[in-house]
Parts: sequence; C-alpha cells; structure tokens
Amino acid sequence: MSVRLRPGADVVALRGRAANVVASPSTSARSRVGCSGPTTEFSVRIRHQAVALWIVAALTVLAALAVFGQALGPPHVPGVG
Repeated sequence: MSVRLRPGADVVALRGRAANVVASPSTSARSRVGCSGPTTEFSVRIRHQAVALWIVAALTVLAALAVFGQALGPPHVPGVG
C-alpha cells in the first residue's frame, strides 16, 4: 500500500492518526481520517450509473407490458368495425 502525502504533511503525523484509527474502531475509519477525493467521486459515479440502470430496467418493463397488452387485446380484423 502506498500513501501520497500532501505538501507540508509529515510521516509522523500520518502514523499517529493511523494508530488512533486502529485503536478506536467505534467510528468509521473513513470519517476519522477524512477520506475524500477519488474514492468519493468513484462512489458517486457508480451511484449515478446504478440509478440510470434502474431507470432503463423500468422503461424496459413498461415497453414489455405495452407489447404484451397489445398481444392480449382483442384481435383486429380489417374491414370489421
């Protein structure tokens, strides 16, 4: 595992915060360390893709219901009517 430090940050402070996170598992490690950036952005993008997929699935179900509804309706006989 590698860690990229921000300018002005030091390894000693990082080790101290990591030790605190490990010592008290009662709170989320992500909230204690202040994780943000690419991981959070990735989660948001995945969420948007999941919502879009559900919308496409719902539209597919509606289209299928329309097709089956037409197939189950009364037959259309040309010239009668």
